[in-house]
Amino acid sequence: NSLTRAPIVRARIEISLPDRLHSAQSDATGKWHVDDLPCGSVALGVSRIGYIEKASVALQAPATDVKVELTPQVVLAGRVTDDQGDPIQSAHVSLLTSGILNGVRTMLSSTSASTNDLGEYRFANLPAGRYVLCATARTNSGHLYSEQCSPGPPENDGPFIQASAGYEGRFDFTLTPLPVYRLSGSVAGAPQGTELTIRAMRAAGSAWNDNAFVTRARRDGTF
Repeated sequence: NSLTRAPIVRARIEISLPDRLHSAQSDATGKWHVDDLPCGSVALGVSRIGYIEKASVALQAPATDVKVELTPQVVLAGRVTDDQGDPIQSAHVSLLTSGILNGVRTMLSSTSASTNDLGEYRFANLPAGRYVLCATARTNSGHLYSEQCSPGPPENDGPFIQASAGYEGRFDFTLTPLPVYRLSGSVAGAPQGTELTIRAMRAAGSAWNDNAFVTRARRDGTF
């Protein structure tokens, strides 16, 4: 453990060769060994639930006293409910992280998750860093919900969730239903038989990737 220096029990060790894979498991003292390896370069991978995987370490076999450190993962989890306290299933939760793009620090979309039937979400196996969580929902029945971000809207100068190695944080969201509207119109001048896709985009910025509403025009061009 890179933080506590304690041995990690039952870590999985994998050594990759061009034609096969050797594996082993660490004992109660964190020690392990793999026999019958040819002399030469090998790739070592180490993993354990609750830690960031060490994907590839280059070694030159034979080797002894190889020390590998694993860093405890960051976990961000919580629940999404509506204003009545009911869970929202399939709510969209975005994870944004602070990073550098074209030499400028900005908030970058990292990954996303959908809530289960209890409205729960969970991001695991994350490295230490600065994060923002944003939740919103659009149900199959046509209900739309506001977007809510924690600890605040994604801005380059924060606020952020300051997550060090081993941090586990819970962030719950309560979303408010939004009023819905109907847009209709027609498209003229398209060649006959052309399939037209009409896309409505929300003008307001959002961390939600799926921020569009799509329909198809009828044969007469109306939508």
